[in-house]
Amino acid sequence: MLFGIQGTKVTEPHSAVMDQEIGRNLFADPLVVEFGCDVIPCFAEGLKTDLVKEKRKQLARETGFLLPVTNFRDNVGLEPREIRILSYDRVLWQEKLETVDGDTYQQILDKVLEVCRTQYGEILNKQMVKQLLDHAEQQYPGLVADLVPGKVSYLQVKERLVAVCREGGNFRDMVHILEELEAGLAEGTGRPN
Repeated sequence: MLFGIQGTKVTEPHSAVMDQEIGRNLFADPLVVEFGCDVIPCFAEGLKTDLVKEKRKQLARETGFLLPVTNFRDNVGLEPREIRILSYDRVLWQEKLETVDGDTYQQILDKVLEVCRTQYGEILNKQMVKQLLDHAEQQYPGLVADLVPGKVSYLQVKERLVAVCREGGNFRDMVHILEELEAGLAEGTGRPN
């Protein structure tokens, strides 16, 4: 008994909606764009377009990087024209806009792509690696199926891809990246390069 209160249980009515909301908040997102209240109308209009889909294809075409599902949300704690990009709750970029106009949404998406190009190693996770390999397997089924996850783990592939990012490379040559991992095994090192 503490403060004269005996074993009182706090219970809440069960709600599937509440369970989903809690589930969405358990883990930090790979990529989040937060913005102040003055930017809300730009996002409201911009989300009616296919610009995110176009930018996703552009990033893949230029770098082989897979843009993760990006969470866009307003944040009353930011200045009215402030924007920031986070990955797993770490701020990767933050800025206060001078003006907000019809081009703001596209400018922000361009900044998201720039952040992805320069900091993809920070954003990449094992689930994204699996998605990249699933895409590679569609074109090169023998290469991926024989290698991952039987001989090389998703974590080992992720570590190699992060190294490629650090070296300023991209993933457009996934075939050779995977072949290098396999060659490391064949050389008798017991582990991929």
